[in-house]
Amino acid sequence: MGARTLLLVDDQPDSLLACKALLSADLPGCQVIATTDPEEALGAARTAPIDVALVDVCMPTVSGIELCRRLRAQRGPAAPFPIVLVTAYDSDAALRASGLDAGAEDFLSKPIDRVELVAKVRVMLRIKAAEDELRRASAHLEDVVAQRTKALRESEQQMRQAEKMAAIGELAAGIAHNFNNLLTPILGNAEMLKSTEGLIAGQAAMMVDEIIQAGWRASDLVAQLLTFARKGRINRGPVDMQQMVREVTGLLRHTVDRRVDIRLDLRTESTSVIGDAPQLESALLNLGLNARDAMPDGGTLTFTLEPATLDESDDRHLRTQIKPGRYLHLAVADTGVGMNEQVQAHLFEPFFTTKALGIGTGLGLASVYGCVKGHEGGIEVQSAPGRGTTVHLYLPAAGVPQAVVAQTTQAPPAAPVGRVLVVDENTPVCALVGRVLEQQGYAVTTCASVSEAVAEYARRAREIDLVVLDFAMPRMDGLEAMRRIKAVNPDAHVLMTALHDSQEAVSQAFSEGAIGVLSMPLEIDRLVETIARYVRLSEPSGAPPAPLVAALSAGGREPQG
Repeated sequence: MGARTLLLVDDQPDSLLACKALLSADLPGCQVIATTDPEEALGAARTAPIDVALVDVCMPTVSGIELCRRLRAQRGPAAPFPIVLVTAYDSDAALRASGLDAGAEDFLSKPIDRVELVAKVRVMLRIKAAEDELRRASAHLEDVVAQRTKALRESEQQMRQAEKMAAIGELAAGIAHNFNNLLTPILGNAEMLKSTEGLIAGQAAMMVDEIIQAGWRASDLVAQLLTFARKGRINRGPVDMQQMVREVTGLLRHTVDRRVDIRLDLRTESTSVIGDAPQLESALLNLGLNARDAMPDGGTLTFTLEPATLDESDDRHLRTQIKPGRYLHLAVADTGVGMNEQVQAHLFEPFFTTKALGIGTGLGLASVYGCVKGHEGGIEVQSAPGRGTTVHLYLPAAGVPQAVVAQTTQAPPAAPVGRVLVVDENTPVCALVGRVLEQQGYAVTTCASVSEAVAEYARRAREIDLVVLDFAMPRMDGLEAMRRIKAVNPDAHVLMTALHDSQEAVSQAFSEGAIGVLSMPLEIDRLVETIARYVRLSEPSGAPPAPLVAALSAGGREPQG
């Protein structure tokens, strides 16, 4: 046992000196601090590493019990130390109770017996040593736990980073593979058209058709990637999910193997959600076609639609990461081969597929996931090898289905007339739009830089009827360019083009003063129709149309599984 420090407190100097002498004689390795002043004792405990304190109970200014309580309350350089109260009233039960309540470990009776004094101090020193060792072991254990926790977190971060890089690699490989397949007919047919002389009209038209079809397949691929990333446009409106399920299952009955029994279990009358009908229909078709592929020898495919109220006690909202509330629960269940946990862990990753090479794109379930999350819904999969698969979708309920308002047919546009300023830093796109509009009879000015476009508009603001402006340009974004044009003429008509017209991008464009947003890639017929509609805004008799979000991509194509 190393050097220890004892604190003695007694208002009687004779008793104090006698006790100090006994301890110094019998415990020569201990340093003894003796004082008659309770405040001095408190000061000593704040600066010195006390191991044991002996405190007289009856003192005139501060009682020993009160001093014990203060010593326990204050923090010193040492951990809490044992306190022994010295009293001539050892048999007083109330006093002993008060002392123990104040934090004393033991009592010593007056007159002090030398043997008892030394024995109790030695016991208290052993208790203090054991407590110190326990605290050191606890602190060491906490350090070890902290270090291992830190190492575990770093290991988890490294593992997540490795998984992320693997997923990015698979994504890049999948995109490269699919786009190479799409570029082959585009480049091959274009080279043949350029190099082959004497092509008959039918052959040339067939090659052009193949180029166009490959281009739209590329557009579909981009749209699915944007849906997965939740960057695609959602045209929100009332959607009757019961009617949609009936239509999708009707279509599936004509396309899947007759050995697949398709069943409906519709348990609700209130089946309306606010969402994008084409996206939701594509998601249901993808789920149906995936279920078909999981049952090569036939089986049962069941679509179940029911209301679901998810409250705080329902863990489904935690598993699917959605807020508690009212939802429509759509379950698509098959009796197919099922999936193991390893496959399920990668189920919604783009280009991940268990199908044979060349079958599907691996984007089906990824786009389903993006669609559901884009509708603020949740998705959950339950599956096991040999026991089939059930995909659960939760979409926020919107109440009673609303009637679809018929759209009025617009009169054919008049012959094109007017001047259009086309601004896009992508030179091929800018030139294409310019050529298309010139063929339609417009006077067109093309600018491949924003500064040039703003200067051109400042010179000819009165002559320019419409500005077609790209949303995302590398040197200056379209919103800033529109602000500069609006600074010249607050009434300027600006139509924006965007790679993905997400709800956020559309809202921002309209709030800044755009009159419409066109999504890329551009479909020529719809481009011409939309330009004609907005150029008429500048005519005195033209009735301003409502702000338009024009989806200039081919619609109605089958989902890519």
